[in-house]
Amino acid sequence: AAGSSGVGRIKEGAKGAGGALTAAASASGLSVPGMEQEPPMKVCPCCPALSYKQRLIGCACCMLIGALLSLGSFLSFAKLLLGNPVPFALKYTLGNILSLGASSFLVGPARQCRTMFAKERRAASLAYLLTLAGTLLSIFWLRLAILALLFILLQFAALTWYMLSYIPYGRALASRLVRRQLVRHGVLSPATAPIRPAVEPS
Repeated sequence: AAGSSGVGRIKEGAKGAGGALTAAASASGLSVPGMEQEPPMKVCPCCPALSYKQRLIGCACCMLIGALLSLGSFLSFAKLLLGNPVPFALKYTLGNILSLGASSFLVGPARQCRTMFAKERRAASLAYLLTLAGTLLSIFWLRLAILALLFILLQFAALTWYMLSYIPYGRALASRLVRRQLVRHGVLSPATAPIRPAVEPS
């Protein structure tokens, strides 16, 4: 009898663990045998209906291709220095667009735009879009390598400032670090740095 009750407890524990695993997989969007698949849904009226798994795959593919393009652009850095910014700027810009648009698979383009143009990110988003357009314009229309390089640097700065808005105190820490380096190299006078309270001599 004791052996039978022990076997019964093991079976009950196995069923409980299996139920917990199925619930965890369902919550994380993973697929396990026998688990009911989430029906396709639209994250935006202008987008096709996709399941959660399909949206995850789309997001991951966009991020991966964007990262590969952005990193691959540095293979063309020598051409940039020689006065041909087209390969570097084109791959770097397209890589950034794909990486930023990856989250649209999860939340939809409309919500992505609302997030980008929230009050704390509006200036950085506008600066990024303007420098992105300026980069492409200087490459394909104006054909000015120096101007393209300038827009690439500004694009990188705007994208960095935008990404820091998602990190708690990220912008404040970055501003403090930049200000400290400018003071150290004499670009910024110590008078404009934050004033610390004076300590009275003991």
